[in-house]
Amino acid sequence: MTEVFTEQLPARAADYLPGLGRHVEHDPRSRTYSVEDRLPAEVLTHALRSVIWGRHSPILDQGSLGACTGFALAGWFGCEPHCVSAADAAHFDADFARQRYHRATEVDRFAGTWPPEDTGSSGNAVCRAAKRDRLLDGYSWAFSPLGLLRALQRGPVIVGVPWYESFDQPNGAGEVRIGGQVVGGHEFLIRGADKQLVAPGGWWLHCDNSWGTGYGDGGSFRMSLETWGRLSAQRADVTVPDALG
Repeated sequence: MTEVFTEQLPARAADYLPGLGRHVEHDPRSRTYSVEDRLPAEVLTHALRSVIWGRHSPILDQGSLGACTGFALAGWFGCEPHCVSAADAAHFDADFARQRYHRATEVDRFAGTWPPEDTGSSGNAVCRAAKRDRLLDGYSWAFSPLGLLRALQRGPVIVGVPWYESFDQPNGAGEVRIGGQVVGGHEFLIRGADKQLVAPGGWWLHCDNSWGTGYGDGGSFRMSLETWGRLSAQRADVTVPDALG
């Protein structure tokens, strides 16, 4: 039997901070669906370029609900290259995000289904449910910082990370840096990477949160590739949805 590694937050929403609800759900079988192996040859051989995909849906606010996985995926649906206008993105609102979270809790490997039990879910589960509902053609994973950058050449991704206290308040430049204690798990959208030699690791990752426009820079923040590398070593993950053809 294939072993599935899971690590989850406390079973009750009251036991973790509001707005955090990402669990780790890593299946060794996912290696078969590595984005590093599935990307077209031209993407793998061309030099990496700075790219920031436009977003046509507004920044959402999940409130105290641990529905970050659903909200991250809703943000992905509202982005280019598969969404080209605000009219196309109008459906990808908070109700859509909460429905995605509901469906994720139905298919994940964790106890509890929302509603009524707000016990969080995973990036794996929210994409698995979206594929079952025929909203996605499929999904894959990136297992390295380079894989993340390669995936971003083709479109946005959703990521799950251990969320540190310091991430609650990006600095004046809109950057989050690791500091304090891990207070839970969180899923968010990365919709671009900007090559900057001044950035630790040489790249800035452009991220959208789901805590409303009062967070960070209008609801967004940036993270250095160096910070991402440290999170990647702590069971952070990159889920790469594939839009319907």
